[in-house]
Amino acid sequence: MSRNSWWKILALCIVFFLWLFTVSPGHDWGGDFSQYILHAINLAEGRPYADIGYIRNVFSYVGPAAYPPVFPALLAPVYWVSGLDWLAFKAVVIAAFCAALFFATSLQGNKLSAAHQFAIIILLALSPYFWGLKDQVLSDFVFMMICMVMLALLDRRYLKEDVGFRDAQSSNWLFAIPMGLLLYLGFATREIGVVFIPVIVLFELIHFRKVSLVSSAAVVIFLGLAAIQSVSLEIPEADAELSQRVDELGIDQGYGETDIDNSNFFNLDPQRVFAKTLRYGSELGVLWPLADNAFVATAGWTALLLALGFALAGYVRGVLAGPGVLEIFVAGYLLVVVLYGGWQGLRYVVPLVPIFFFYAFVFHGQLLRSQYRKTAIAIATVFIGATSVSYASNYRAYISNHGDGVTSPDAVALFEYIKTSTPEASTFVFQKPRVLALLANRSASGWAGLKSAERLPDYMDAIGAEYLVYSNIDHRRTSHPVVSVSLPDGAFALEYSNERFYLYRRIATKAARLP
Repeated sequence: MSRNSWWKILALCIVFFLWLFTVSPGHDWGGDFSQYILHAINLAEGRPYADIGYIRNVFSYVGPAAYPPVFPALLAPVYWVSGLDWLAFKAVVIAAFCAALFFATSLQGNKLSAAHQFAIIILLALSPYFWGLKDQVLSDFVFMMICMVMLALLDRRYLKEDVGFRDAQSSNWLFAIPMGLLLYLGFATREIGVVFIPVIVLFELIHFRKVSLVSSAAVVIFLGLAAIQSVSLEIPEADAELSQRVDELGIDQGYGETDIDNSNFFNLDPQRVFAKTLRYGSELGVLWPLADNAFVATAGWTALLLALGFALAGYVRGVLAGPGVLEIFVAGYLLVVVLYGGWQGLRYVVPLVPIFFFYAFVFHGQLLRSQYRKTAIAIATVFIGATSVSYASNYRAYISNHGDGVTSPDAVALFEYIKTSTPEASTFVFQKPRVLALLANRSASGWAGLKSAERLPDYMDAIGAEYLVYSNIDHRRTSHPVVSVSLPDGAFALEYSNERFYLYRRIATKAARLP
């Protein structure tokens, strides 16, 4: 291992412990983390993977019936050893982030100087956006890590020479094993990881005019592992009677289709695709959060535009020099996310963020070695100053929060009441059904999407739900005190309440059947 690697390992170890010692207790009210942990619990306890107690609300898409298994598989041993330990779960996330940065800063044969590599580590480790992501038990950083490892592996295979590329592993069949395994791990962390297959195929067709046998073998390994996953994690069929009742309610509500999944979110309309592309470009601004203060806002915009301009220049130069795997991966990945209609802000493109800075600093390094060295130094000075102002003005992002999250006293009291005072077989309706399934160990469904609150009892009857939980949870995934609740008269009886949560029992559940 080179000396360059040792200092980087030390820097990333410091980042790991800095992040670990500053994590927020508990978690916010986002639901994805709950489903990942529920899958992990099932793996640790030997129960069916997709049996998580979450009844999908077909009128308001929250997520698939089951998430890919790699991230839950990483959490499973943590749960087996420590139980529901938020710090331990977040340690897995943080470790993945640090590993991702190690490989990201070494792409394309260490094109970056040590100073530029260090700058990427500091920029992302202290970014208010990434600082917030470290408190999310989500697959984002694990997927970013797998992408960076895959790109590093392909760097070792496809070597750039004076004229074109050389396949250094064209006759090494054993190389297909790590390639196929990483292809599978990417897909089994997030389905978009399958984009590596067309990326590799396109790269080889461009530079070698054929697809190698090693790559073909890697794809076969991937397909075999994906088939094993499909069989072993088979999603159980929905209850036919329940599905029929919900479909009838959907027709009555005017819904054309109630059985939706991720494939429903792809949109090929050129106008929307273009708008989505621009939206992702502007979304990079969350790396330098804007503020009401004009000076801070100017600093944020300055840093964003400088980084964006340098990154585009670095990427275009890479394409013009002969597109490598990295250039094709960026284009292919962006194409998929802009065609996909779902929106999670920068989350879907997190793996591209270190690559974004990689290209920006590659171009900056080229300027430093040219006649424009003084200009490059001046621009770097402005960028450092603007970024420092932006980061410092968002100091609140570095302060531990989640005080109104799932471990707040009112939330803990609610979940404890549900566990001790309601039947284990009871079903609930709640804005955050997967959170309730995890922390109260009860089946639950969401209640958004109904076109009329008057139909809420009908929906509860359709799925056989006996209880309704109401709380004010805003878009920042924070719960607020409940002042009043508007529900259909005579349909519910209040069983429990505190400042932030009302728990109602459905009166005469199943008495009012759908017409």
